[in-house]
This record gives sequence, C-alpha cells and structure tokens, in this order.
Amino acid sequence: RWLLWWLLYRLMFLSGLLKLTSGDLTWRGLTALTFHYETQPLPTMFGWYMHQLPAWWHRASCAGMFVIELIAPFLFFAPRALRHNAALITIALMVIIALTGNYTFFNLLTIPLCVLCLDDTWWRTILPTRLTRLAPLAPVAPVAQCHVLRDIHDNFSYQVTTQCHVIGDIVLRRRIVRSAGWVAAVGVFVFTLAQEIAAFRAVPGLAPLARAVGPFRSFNSYGLFRVMTNPRPELIFEGSDDGRDWRAYEFPHKPGALTRRPTWVAPHQPRLDWQLWFAALGSPAQNRWVLALCEHLLRGTTEVLALVSENPFPKKPPRHIRVVRYEYHFTDPATRSRTGQWWRRTPRDFYVQPSALK
Repeated sequence: RWLLWWLLYRLMFLSGLLKLTSGDLTWRGLTALTFHYETQPLPTMFGWYMHQLPAWWHRASCAGMFVIELIAPFLFFAPRALRHNAALITIALMVIIALTGNYTFFNLLTIPLCVLCLDDTWWRTILPTRLTRLAPLAPVAPVAQCHVLRDIHDNFSYQVTTQCHVIGDIVLRRRIVRSAGWVAAVGVFVFTLAQEIAAFRAVPGLAPLARAVGPFRSFNSYGLFRVMTNPRPELIFEGSDDGRDWRAYEFPHKPGALTRRPTWVAPHQPRLDWQLWFAALGSPAQNRWVLALCEHLLRGTTEVLALVSENPFPKKPPRHIRVVRYEYHFTDPATRSRTGQWWRRTPRDFYVQPSALK
C-alpha cells in the first residue's frame, strides 16, 4: 500500500513540477487552459463546452490544478482526513480530464491508486449496507493487540509479556523494511527529478547527476503536457481525379469536417488519429510515414482504408493526393447555433504537395 501511495505521489507531483520547470510561460502565467481543450490530441464534445468558459475560470482552474498536483501528493501520507480529501480532489481532476479529452487508460489507472488512500470506514459510509456487510472487518493492528493483551488478568502476565515482545519484534522489522523502502523510493525520486529538471536547464547544477544516471534508463518520469502546443495544426488528406476538384478523407476521431461533433472514444486509442496530431506539429521529413500513408491511399490499400471513416473515392482510388495543414479552433456557441459547426479553420500550408503515383 505504501509503495502504491508513493507511485501516486510521484506521478502527480512530477506532473505539476515539470510544468513549472519546463519554461513554458503559459503554465507560469496560468493561461494554458484557455486553449488546452481545443489543442489537445483528441478533444471530446465536453472539451468544447469547457473551452467556452471565461478566461478567469480557466486561470482559476489552472491554479487549482497546480494545488492538486503539487500540494495534494504530500497529503497522501497525512492523517486520515487530509489523505481522504487529497485522494478525492485528485479523483475529481482525473474525471474532468477523462471527460474533456481522450487519454486512453491514464485516468482509469490513476483513479485506483487514489482509491487505496480511502480506508474501509470511509467506504462503509457511502456504500450500501448489503455490500459492506459482505466485506470482512480489517484486522486489529499489532500494537492494538498488544494494548488489549495488557488488560488481561494478572494471572496471564507472563504470556502477555511474551506476546508483546513478539509483536514488538514484528513491528520493529516492519519499520526497518518500511524505512529501507522509503530510502530507495526517495533515491529514485531524486534521480528522476534531477534527470528531468536538468533536461530543461532549470537547475544547471543537476546536469552532472542527470548525465550520471541517464545511461541506466531506469528513472522514468510522468511529465504530462510540460510544454503546451498552441495553436492547433491539423492535417487534412484530400484526393482528386483531375487535380482541380479535391475531396477530403475523414478519419473516425480526429478533427476533420467542421460540423462533426468531437468523439469520446477512451479507453480505446485510435493510433492513427492520435499520431496524426503529433505529425502535424512537425514536418514530412520528420514523419515519413505520412508519405507512406498517402501512397497507400493512392493505391487503395484495403487495410489502410479500413482506418478511414469516410472514403470519398469508394469505387477506385484517386489519381492525385495532397495533405493540407489547417489551423483549427473551436467555434463559439453563437456560431455553432447558426451553422452547426464545432470547428473553424484557416489553411496554413501544404504538408504534402499534390502528388501522384509514378
């Protein structure tokens, strides 16, 4: 249990700390959430609604997120009431993230770690009696057993003393093991922190330590959205038979048609839709697999077309294909009410110029 608490602490605390040490001014200025909901890889329809909230709300939400990620982790090891509150607000954060963005199993894996911070008594207060009646009561702790034994009649004083010594030895051994575990945990945490902070040159003195532990590749971090992307580039694949009339391919979950509502697909991760978000941030030279995808669309490869939700060339593949990079933004409520559009977009450049098979 203590090991899992430590893993939860490390996950949340590093997620908050690395946002501040990355040098991203939008995190430090509490403005990141004013655009995050529309620029994240695969937003949901709830993300559209969150985006409509006023700027002061997004700044307050960003500050609250830092409180949860930087302060609440220390409370996982605090007394019962503080530990429970820390777990509950962390669960609330995970639920909001799950509703507004498709992050596969991330939220589903984090919430069970928070659940471990809630004791049996708390569960008995919220669960139906028919469920708690089936759960066994937690065993009495060794120290409590020792106190109970001390109250036994004087005729059994020898047995009581003997049992208390045995229990005392068990408690001591447990404390030694726990202390050793904490030393190892703190060591891993320090090495991880040094490696990640040094990568952003936030603390120059940590660079030698980071270089020393780097080759072992044993200290992984959880830096979620350390550096924010803004605005949102989006790749639209278009085919044509004559080079003049261009029709777009639609993918199941990435933004495309302006009137299509953002989907909620987690915990499934549509790998192609997800990776196209990353590809749009780079260049074709950095993502040559996008060129391979264009070739397969020109050839009409069945396995690739199965990943497309709408094929504008169902009878035969197009002769030409191009990839246009657009800048996408959420619409406002008035625009969506008037046009039915969830998105608005502006063309930026050709990611892949009009091309054909040789």
